Amino acid sequence: MQNEGIQTQEISLWDDVFQTELPTGFEIAAEELIKQKFPYITKPEFVFSNEQNRQIVTFSLLHKELRSEQIESAIREIQRMVAHRYPGNIRDYACCLDRIGVNTGYFSFLTGGIPNGEYHIIFVMEVQDRMMLGTYHCNADYEKQAKDVVLKILKTTKLCKAERSWMIIRDSL
Repeated sequence: MQNEGIQTQEISLWDDVFQTELPTGFEIAAEELIKQKFPYITKPEFVFSNEQNRQIVTFSLLHKELRSEQIESAIREIQRMVAHRYPGNIRDYACCLDRIGVNTGYFSFLTGGIPNGEYHIIFVMEVQDRMMLGTYHCNADYEKQAKDVVLKILKTTKLCKAERSWMIIRDSL
């Protein structure tokens, strides 16, 4: 597919309830990469990577209720937790994008130094009354292009209604 100059591919998650487009070159991440990048007990539910460009996108449907009107306060709270861990590293402060199809809250931050640092974007949206937590990670030198890629992912996101019994819901993060 062609999406404003970036070749994309469609993905569908949670029995087609969540649909979006990722740039061509992203594939389901290898288990070894997931273990390396997410050495925690609870890992993201879906991890896609473009190993050539060292980019990662994750999606997790949490067992946390979220209504559309709570998105802004949720993303601000997540930003507070990250800012506590990485003081002074917030690049884009928490805000809501409500004119892109699906209401989404996001912010971005850096870890490590520049060069050799990493740039991260965290985004949340309401999917079937639950919080969907998404992340994007890449080399800090790729910050400008990363914002464009994430905005394209968010602009192409579509949500379909489904009965909750069809959905796999994670217990917690």
